[in-house]
Amino acid sequence: RGNNNDNNTVIMTPIEIFYQILLLGKRLYKRANNHLSTDEQTTNFKEMIFLILSIVGLLIVNTAYAVYWSFLVRRFATSLQEKNETEFYNVLYEVLVNLLLKLPLSSLSEFCRGRLSLFLQRHCTQAFFNSFFNSKSKVFFHTKVKNAGLRILEVQNWVGEVQRLFQVILTR
Repeated sequence: RGNNNDNNTVIMTPIEIFYQILLLGKRLYKRANNHLSTDEQTTNFKEMIFLILSIVGLLIVNTAYAVYWSFLVRRFATSLQEKNETEFYNVLYEVLVNLLLKLPLSSLSEFCRGRLSLFLQRHCTQAFFNSFFNSKSKVFFHTKVKNAGLRILEVQNWVGEVQRLFQVILTR
């Protein structure tokens, strides 16, 4: 859907973009899971949803922390400007405590993103190979890359791009 401009570009609302991404995700999920048993599909779905919810939850916590951090920096600058020594040391103590809390939070956030990336790469690569060995489908041959190892790298690059797009949509 969307509106056409004079130069024939389609403008979509964020809700329409999100809906299109959900439809694409649903189609890709079906295609990647058609070779798995129902139990494996359920397990994979639960793991994927858990990872996505973890990333979204950590993103919300990190955003709240960034807002809190800006207030902390403001208090720090104010205490320096007003030459309030006790407030300065109080804020300095809070900064140190918050840095100790922020480091594990950032590490956990990166861990969840990396784990989701590896999960999607493994899942898509398995589906890719199953498509190759399925006599009805020769998806493997319909690519411009001739080397089989490079085709797997295409899957890795694609998963990385989808994950970055998902993160940009969430953060913007």
